[in-house]
Amino acid sequence: MEQARYDGITNAITKWIAMNSRPTNIVTDDGLQAVIHAASGNLSYTLPSRPVIDARICDLYASQKSKIKNLLDSATHVALTADYWS
Repeated sequence: MEQARYDGITNAITKWIAMNSRPTNIVTDDGLQAVIHAASGNLSYTLPSRPVIDARICDLYASQKSKIKNLLDSATHVALTADYWS
């Protein structure tokens, strides 16, 4: 499998884990491996290890933090509100 495709699948799994509060040990699940094989049509893809997912989540966080910081730095006005109802 070409590296760009492998990275794309790994990044999608990383985002799914981070955005849906899934445990990182889900990458050790044989069922998830079977789903990825069926969805991608590529049996050579192996799920990344937990440390790889952990590192990519940290990278994703740093990237998003930087984007938000840049948006806030360039904003002329910022409004903050609190929701006491939920």
